[in-house]
Amino acid sequence: MQKLIAPKISDPELAIAIKQIYRDINMIYELVSKDEKKSKSSDVSGKSGDIRITTTGNKNYLEGKGDKGWSRVEMFEDISALETRIVALETP
Repeated sequence: MQKLIAPKISDPELAIAIKQIYRDINMIYELVSKDEKKSKSSDVSGKSGDIRITTTGNKNYLEGKGDKGWSRVEMFEDISALETRIVALETP
């Protein structure tokens, strides 16, 4: 997607608001559409509140950056795989 450009508006106050909205939309798009190469689980960069999906081997993880670093949880393609994993963890 190319960067969005705000339309020209004759009202100066409205033009400022619309330009800021377009800047915010472009920033959000840039943050959520990062190149896969930047989303490696070994990558420690990022700021608190960032989220990403990473792959290690054949497993996918949802990761979130907090004040103490990245946390991750394994993603499952279907609920039965998750239920099987939970039962295995609960069995002594």
